[in-house]
Amino acid sequence: SPGGRISLFDNGDFRCWVGFGPYSWFAEFRIDEESMTVTQAWDYGRDRGKELFSRIISSVGVLPVTGNRSMSPGIVQTSSGNYAKFVELAYPGGDVVFEAKIKLKNLAVAPGAFGFDAVYRSHRIPLYPD
Repeated sequence: SPGGRISLFDNGDFRCWVGFGPYSWFAEFRIDEESMTVTQAWDYGRDRGKELFSRIISSVGVLPVTGNRSMSPGIVQTSSGNYAKFVELAYPGGDVVFEAKIKLKNLAVAPGAFGFDAVYRSHRIPLYPD
């Protein structure tokens, strides 16, 4: 992130073991190298709970033109189906600007093999060049 900040996607897989329930979130931290401190500057996702909870394979980013933030929970597992998401968030307000849900068909992995549906990273790009 710009301006001495670092962004991360906290999957939160072990959070449910300590009674906080499953949720994943986008966290942004401000780093002050002179005072050697780190403070949380921004976050999103806690209130959305299970609908953005992804145990593995997720990403966050800063969109270059707008400065908005993006997050991509890579595998969200629910009783009604599995999906990935791409969420663009207005910065700093956190309002959802764009959201896409991508249905995942296959989460099964054959013994001794690697292969399943997932979204590791998403990017929003213009459909037509300027």
